[in-house]
Amino acid sequence: MREVGGLTQARALTLHALSVEVASGRLRLAPLEPLEPTLERMLAIKGIGDWTAQYVAMRALSWPNAFPAGDLILRRHLGVETAAQASAQAAQWAPWRAYATVHLWRHHDRLKHEASHD
Repeated sequence: MREVGGLTQARALTLHALSVEVASGRLRLAPLEPLEPTLERMLAIKGIGDWTAQYVAMRALSWPNAFPAGDLILRRHLGVETAAQASAQAAQWAPWRAYATVHLWRHHDRLKHEASHD
């Protein structure tokens, strides 16, 4: 697949579609925006899946219970294989799953950093 400015063509098209939605006002990516309609609008854009929508919910919408269940690092730390299993285990962290996610990602980075200095 061809690259456009360091992005694959498919990702560039997704970013363009997302930009059009935001510029038109049909999609607002700001804290306190209604969560479910915002996630639905993002997921309707070709190339945006659950991981990306949950990540945006964590970062742009400041939703503390967002959880990108399909994330490989999270699944490895939880010792599970599927997103459904990760969601089931992370249910105990509600309504703060986004904070737990960031903690696990930072822990992973710390372990990776320590391993590279051995």
